[in-house]
Amino acid sequence: MNLWKHLIKIMSTDSRESPVDRRTFALDARLEQSLRRVAAEENRPADEMLAVLIEAGLEKRRQNEESWLCWHALTPREQDVAALMCLHYTNRQIAAQLGIAPDTVKTHAHNLLAKFGVRSRKDLRQILANWDFSDRGKPTAR
Repeated sequence: MNLWKHLIKIMSTDSRESPVDRRTFALDARLEQSLRRVAAEENRPADEMLAVLIEAGLEKRRQNEESWLCWHALTPREQDVAALMCLHYTNRQIAAQLGIAPDTVKTHAHNLLAKFGVRSRKDLRQILANWDFSDRGKPTAR
Protein backbone atom coordinates (compact mmCIF):
# COMPACT_ATOMS: atom_id res chain seq x y z
CA MET A 1 0.00 0.00 0.00
CA ASN A 2 1.43 3.41 -0.92
CA LEU A 3 1.98 6.27 1.51
CA TRP A 4 -1.08 8.14 0.30
CA LYS A 5 -3.39 5.20 1.07
CA HIS A 6 -1.72 4.74 4.46
CA LEU A 7 -2.35 8.37 5.35
CA ILE A 8 -5.96 8.25 4.18
CA LYS A 9 -6.49 5.05 6.13
CA ILE A 10 -5.00 6.57 9.30
CA MET A 11 -7.25 9.60 9.04
CA SER A 12 -10.38 7.66 8.20
CA THR A 13 -13.08 7.53 10.84
CA ASP A 14 -14.36 4.08 9.92
CA SER A 15 -14.98 2.42 13.27
CA ARG A 16 -15.18 -1.06 11.68
CA GLU A 17 -11.42 -1.12 11.29
CA SER A 18 -9.34 -1.92 14.30
CA PRO A 19 -6.65 0.61 15.31
CA VAL A 20 -4.03 -1.99 14.42
CA ASP A 21 -5.41 -2.30 10.89
CA ARG A 22 -5.62 1.47 10.47
CA ARG A 23 -2.17 2.37 11.72
CA THR A 24 0.68 0.65 9.96
CA PHE A 25 3.38 3.17 10.92
CA ALA A 26 3.90 5.72 13.66
CA LEU A 27 2.25 9.10 13.23
CA ASP A 28 3.02 11.85 15.68
CA ALA A 29 -0.08 12.26 17.86
CA ARG A 30 0.21 16.06 17.81
CA LEU A 31 0.29 16.05 14.02
CA GLU A 32 -2.79 13.88 13.85
CA GLN A 33 -4.56 16.11 16.37
CA SER A 34 -3.63 19.20 14.37
CA LEU A 35 -4.91 17.64 11.16
CA ARG A 36 -8.21 16.76 12.79
CA ARG A 37 -8.52 20.29 14.25
CA VAL A 38 -7.89 21.90 10.85
CA ALA A 39 -10.44 19.57 9.26
CA ALA A 40 -13.01 20.52 11.89
CA GLU A 41 -12.29 24.24 11.39
CA GLU A 42 -12.71 23.82 7.64
CA ASN A 43 -15.81 21.68 8.17
CA ARG A 44 -14.34 18.99 5.91
CA PRO A 45 -13.72 15.29 6.39
CA ALA A 46 -10.29 14.59 7.84
CA ASP A 47 -9.22 12.48 4.86
CA GLU A 48 -10.19 15.25 2.44
CA MET A 49 -8.32 17.85 4.49
CA LEU A 50 -5.29 15.58 4.65
CA ALA A 51 -5.30 15.28 0.88
CA VAL A 52 -5.51 19.07 0.47
CA LEU A 53 -2.67 19.69 2.93
CA ILE A 54 -0.39 17.07 1.42
CA GLU A 55 -1.09 18.37 -2.07
CA ALA A 56 -0.29 21.94 -0.95
CA GLY A 57 2.90 20.80 0.75
CA LEU A 58 4.06 18.88 -2.30
CA GLU A 59 3.29 21.83 -4.57
CA LYS A 60 5.25 24.19 -2.29
CA ARG A 61 8.17 21.74 -2.32
CA ARG A 62 8.05 21.60 -6.12
CA GLN A 63 8.05 25.39 -6.32
CA ASN A 64 11.00 25.60 -3.92
CA GLU A 65 12.97 23.10 -5.99
CA GLU A 66 12.17 25.03 -9.17
CA SER A 67 13.27 28.30 -7.53
CA TRP A 68 16.50 26.69 -6.37
CA LEU A 69 17.24 25.45 -9.90
CA CYS A 70 16.51 28.91 -11.32
CA TRP A 71 18.78 30.50 -8.72
CA HIS A 72 21.65 28.24 -9.73
CA ALA A 73 21.06 29.12 -13.39
CA LEU A 74 21.88 32.75 -12.56
CA THR A 75 25.37 34.14 -12.88
CA PRO A 76 26.96 35.28 -9.59
CA ARG A 77 26.30 38.92 -10.57
CA GLU A 78 22.66 38.15 -11.40
CA GLN A 79 22.38 36.51 -7.96
CA ASP A 80 23.73 39.71 -6.38
CA VAL A 81 21.23 41.82 -8.31
CA ALA A 82 18.34 39.46 -7.49
CA ALA A 83 19.18 39.52 -3.79
CA LEU A 84 19.30 43.31 -3.71
CA MET A 85 16.06 43.51 -5.70
CA CYS A 86 14.45 41.29 -3.06
CA LEU A 87 15.71 43.75 -0.44
CA HIS A 88 13.82 46.51 -2.31
CA TYR A 89 16.90 48.29 -3.65
CA THR A 90 16.41 50.49 -6.71
CA ASN A 91 18.55 50.03 -9.83
CA ARG A 92 20.66 53.04 -8.81
CA GLN A 93 21.16 51.66 -5.30
CA ILE A 94 22.10 48.24 -6.69
CA ALA A 95 24.54 49.86 -9.11
CA ALA A 96 26.17 51.84 -6.29
CA GLN A 97 26.33 48.77 -4.05
CA LEU A 98 27.90 46.57 -6.73
CA GLY A 99 30.02 49.25 -8.43
CA ILE A 100 28.38 48.80 -11.82
CA ALA A 101 26.35 51.06 -14.12
CA PRO A 102 22.56 51.35 -13.65
CA ASP A 103 22.09 50.16 -17.24
CA THR A 104 24.07 47.03 -16.41
CA VAL A 105 21.78 46.43 -13.43
CA LYS A 106 18.79 46.85 -15.75
CA THR A 107 20.23 44.21 -18.11
CA HIS A 108 20.93 41.78 -15.27
CA ALA A 109 17.43 42.38 -13.85
CA HIS A 110 15.84 41.71 -17.24
CA ASN A 111 17.83 38.49 -17.68
CA LEU A 112 17.20 37.12 -14.22
CA LEU A 113 13.47 37.84 -14.34
CA ALA A 114 13.36 35.91 -17.61
CA LYS A 115 15.23 32.99 -16.06
CA PHE A 116 12.69 32.87 -13.23
CA GLY A 117 9.84 33.24 -15.71
CA VAL A 118 8.38 36.29 -13.97
CA ARG A 119 7.51 39.76 -15.21
CA SER A 120 8.26 41.97 -12.24
CA ARG A 121 10.36 42.48 -9.15
CA LYS A 122 7.23 41.94 -7.09
CA ASP A 123 6.78 38.49 -8.64
CA LEU A 124 10.42 37.67 -7.92
CA ARG A 125 10.03 38.84 -4.31
CA GLN A 126 7.01 36.56 -3.91
CA ILE A 127 8.91 33.54 -5.21
CA LEU A 128 11.92 34.23 -2.97
CA ALA A 129 9.93 35.60 -0.01
CA ASN A 130 11.31 33.07 2.48
CA TRP A 131 14.93 33.44 1.38
CA ASP A 132 17.29 35.38 3.64
CA PHE A 133 19.26 38.01 1.73
CA SER A 134 20.00 40.21 4.74
CA ASP A 135 23.77 39.69 4.44
CA ARG A 136 23.73 40.94 0.81
CA GLY A 137 22.57 44.43 1.72
CA LYS A 138 25.61 45.33 3.78
CA PRO A 139 28.04 47.79 2.23
CA THR A 140 31.24 46.21 0.98
CA ALA A 141 34.68 47.53 1.89
CA ARG A 142 36.63 48.96 -1.01
